[in-house]
Amino acid sequence: MEKTRYRYVILILVCMCGLSACYCQYQMAPMAQKIMDIYGISRQQYATVFSAPMVPAILCSLPAGMIVDKIGAKRIVLICLILAAAGLWLRIFAKGYVMLYLCMLCPGFAATFVNATNAKIFREWFPVRQTGLAVGIFLAVSALGMTIGTGTTAMLPSLKSAFILACILTSVTAVCWKVFMRERKDVLSMDHVKGDTLSYLKTAVMNRDIILGSIGIMCTFGNYMVISTYLPTVLENKGMTSVSAGATASVVSIGYLAGCILVPVFADKVGRIRPVIFVLSLVGAALSASIYILPAGTVLTAGLFMTGICIGGLLPLFMSFPVRISAIGAKRAGTAGGIISTFQLLGAVIIPSYIISPIAGGNDFMLFILGACFSAAVCVLAFFMTKAVEL
Repeated sequence: MEKTRYRYVILILVCMCGLSACYCQYQMAPMAQKIMDIYGISRQQYATVFSAPMVPAILCSLPAGMIVDKIGAKRIVLICLILAAAGLWLRIFAKGYVMLYLCMLCPGFAATFVNATNAKIFREWFPVRQTGLAVGIFLAVSALGMTIGTGTTAMLPSLKSAFILACILTSVTAVCWKVFMRERKDVLSMDHVKGDTLSYLKTAVMNRDIILGSIGIMCTFGNYMVISTYLPTVLENKGMTSVSAGATASVVSIGYLAGCILVPVFADKVGRIRPVIFVLSLVGAALSASIYILPAGTVLTAGLFMTGICIGGLLPLFMSFPVRISAIGAKRAGTAGGIISTFQLLGAVIIPSYIISPIAGGNDFMLFILGACFSAAVCVLAFFMTKAVEL
């Protein structure tokens, strides 16, 4: 009974990591001009500072998963949280671009390890069928950190006070992780997987469902980033005010939060996630393609909300693949999760910036059509997934 109750402590700890990491990054968004003025940096330099936490995620997600498979999450995540807190405290005293950039790199390591291995951590405490829901809650809380950071920072009296608040939040998270985090060695000992770290990697890379899930999350997240990046501007071009465009575009995020939690519950009730993936990707593709032509008002709002649900619902399903597949096992789940996380971030960077935007040029309608094509590709992938993901 104690272990059953303690799983919710673990869920809260992992969610705190996701929330603090997203908050410390996205609190910079509403203070962009102030940051550029205070530190004397250009808009391009600000963009690199803002995206700095994503650099470790792109480069280190796979190594992070392999390390956690080798030594466990408790120690390495604590080290990363301490590094994050140290970097954020130093950020208060940064005087220029280089120092600011280096400080913003630090919280990216904690985010990388937690994002790549959260499914493995949850599997130690939750049954397989509830792991997808736990991952969905983690994703929803992380997105909530983005919303809080973007929506409340402008209310604070100064940039320094905003930075201090991020420091406190991350430091509290590190202390809580040190005090309350536990690992279930008994669960891992039940997994009879043998071999070293490289054999774990080989098994994960050779697994069809892991590769298909990785490509699926890359396509899905790539479409989400296209919508998130361009939708407010496109709505303004169609005649909306900046305030109305921002409010309307935020409906996608609300749907995303709902999808992260509701869809895993529904999929586990159904017991078959491949049809759920097929339907969500198909509906999401159709809605994404129609965003540009939907009339403003209730119809557009409903369409954006459902788009968010379809996208947000797919992500926890893909991220839970490692713990659903018996061939991977709890011991290999970190390595497999690192592969999936790497593809997710590649989709966020490569698909919008280097594929869709150059092809679409200045055609707003083509942006959403091309994004929808990537979501539609997931429908095809679902046909080739095996029943192993439905354990």
